Amino acid sequence: MDNATIGIKVADGSYYPIIQRPGTVRKRLVLTTVRDNQDSVQIDLYQGTGDTLADAQYIGSLMIENIIPSPQGTPEVELLIGIDKEGNLNATAGDKSTGEKQSLSVSLEA
Repeated sequence: MDNATIGIKVADGSYYPIIQRPGTVRKRLVLTTVRDNQDSVQIDLYQGTGDTLADAQYIGSLMIENIIPSPQGTPEVELLIGIDKEGNLNATAGDKSTGEKQSLSVSLEA
């Protein structure tokens, strides 16, 4: 899908584009919790051609669990996301304080 973006669904339900396709690229984002004492963060990945979630297709999710209960905005979940030369999306998310990680790799080619 040329001129598409890879992005995430944020807590308010909107779409946040991270990577522009085509191309080989790697980006890093630091995400956090939206509620006090939240013990998990789900990162939903989408590919779209517009600026809204309605224009995007679901790719997959990363779930980081066992986050230490803290005030909202305190935990740091790092998301590394990239597209390799074969057109595969590679994403890894991890809680910086606990080391809890999850990875996802998907072919974006039709």
